[in-house]
Amino acid sequence: MLLKLENLQPTGSFKVRGATNTVMSLSDEERARGLITASGGNHGLGVAFGARMTGCPTVIYLPSSTPPSKVEKLKALGAETVIEGAVWDDANKAALARAEADGLTYIHPFADPRVIAGQGTCALEICEQCAEKSLPTSLDALLIPAGGGGLSEDPRTTGEQFCSSASGVGTSSAASLGPARRGRSPARRL
Repeated sequence: MLLKLENLQPTGSFKVRGATNTVMSLSDEERARGLITASGGNHGLGVAFGARMTGCPTVIYLPSSTPPSKVEKLKALGAETVIEGAVWDDANKAALARAEADGLTYIHPFADPRVIAGQGTCALEICEQCAEKSLPTSLDALLIPAGGGGLSEDPRTTGEQFCSSASGVGTSSAASLGPARRGRSPARRL
């Protein structure tokens, strides 16, 4: 069994991969307008981290369910935080409206190809690290935290492009399942 400890990323989550990839791929003009996103916390931390690296202002809209510790981390990275609504959809609707009104560059947390490609570097690293350590690169399965689906969005992130024998299995702890997913199996084949 091999483990890829994405909790050791600078923001504590794989989300920094996709968010930073997106921030770095924006034009100077897009970054100069300022960045905005909606997040439950981890994507926002990734955007704020990338924005701090490039020196651009950032606004993160969050639902009221966001843990206070994540709000504080966002502020420590220099992001303006706005609590809006009870769920991500509410925060996202408000972020999109503000992006339109203020001309900010909106970064979607999971439906942006640049975010997906950045998150896909996780599977690429797994295969490269196996090869470097002379371990088999023909993995049987990759267990992927399913959560909102950001890491399992594309075959590149499940490793199918790099480790063709691997199948992706989305996992969630039963405790993390929200009301909409309660009663469903905490594991699903991707």
